[in-house]
Amino acid sequence: MGTGASSSERLYQPVNDQEGGDVEGHSFRSQSSERKRMKINGIDLRWHKVSYSVPGKKSGTTKQILFDCSGNVAKGEMCCIMGPSGAGKTTMMNILAGRVSAPFSGSVLANGQAVNPAKFAKNIAYVMQEEALFATATPREALHFSAAMRLPQNTSIEERNELVEGLLMDLDLTKCADTLIGSVLIQGISGGEKKRTSIGVELITQPKIIFLDEPTSGLDTYSAFNACEILKKLCKRGCSVVCTIHQPSSEIFHLFDKTLLIQSGYIVYHGAVNDMPAYFDSLGEKYACPPNYNPADHVMFLMQAKEKHKGDHSFMRESWAKREAEHKEDILPPDLKREASFMVEYRTKAGICRQFAYLLTREVGEKRDVHSEKYRKSKST
Repeated sequence: MGTGASSSERLYQPVNDQEGGDVEGHSFRSQSSERKRMKINGIDLRWHKVSYSVPGKKSGTTKQILFDCSGNVAKGEMCCIMGPSGAGKTTMMNILAGRVSAPFSGSVLANGQAVNPAKFAKNIAYVMQEEALFATATPREALHFSAAMRLPQNTSIEERNELVEGLLMDLDLTKCADTLIGSVLIQGISGGEKKRTSIGVELITQPKIIFLDEPTSGLDTYSAFNACEILKKLCKRGCSVVCTIHQPSSEIFHLFDKTLLIQSGYIVYHGAVNDMPAYFDSLGEKYACPPNYNPADHVMFLMQAKEKHKGDHSFMRESWAKREAEHKEDILPPDLKREASFMVEYRTKAGICRQFAYLLTREVGEKRDVHSEKYRKSKST
């Protein structure tokens, strides 16, 4: 078990002064807390013929990363982007998440309206592969700090407390809520708990879409499945989830509604996870998934960039391009066009003075905790 921290000596503790709370804050569930956890008014995200290039190694040359990529993720859907290393899957996700500053061709639409992904970013959350968490903070503190810094200034302390406690329960973090996050040198929570804490830090803003870069990386099988299962529950509330993932187990793969397969910048399949084996079966016997075999492992093997398989890769690209042409339809179906009143929401974050005060308080607490940890170690030796 990791190093604990009593609520009396920690920073950013919830003000537990409403009905439904208990001494430790682990059962804090009020009616207003339930209202904050209602279903999210999600977004239907679509992208059409997205292409992207970067400068080449030689002066005046360019290297194309993505080629005419199109797809969609509906409200409440969970989609994984898969492909070999260097295929362009992270670039594809970063463009949709508004994290690519360089220009790209193509269009991105939210509920039928063309949007600039960079300006649309306030409606999304992005969880990086490597957790950026303070080792001497606790999960509860990490969530409270994120709430204080990122929620609108008119959000009351009580509302922040309710939101944080609800997330701790949703992410199964109540048992470790007051345990130090830890690091290589400081004993703390497990890898799965760190990943869920990172997700919680981003969910504070109650985003409509959440993007994750390799959310199962470095986790054991159970922790990886548990993390994806929690993401699936978020989808049931209306939040859409898009993530890159590398060689998921069969159980994890079938938690996703859709998959987007990218090989050398080209899409070779985009659609329902359950329909994928039948599609590759239709390409011929050499592409068919063997019985009782993980379909995710099978398609990853097909997409591996080996010289002797170059012809197979070209065939898969051409086959998908042909299928897209045959099943071409309007970018937005009629029922979605009626919802095209979507407006990008902009949230006012904490003011500069408030941010400075919280950052200063955290820095003071960080130094205090480091000295406390050294003192505890010296006493134990």
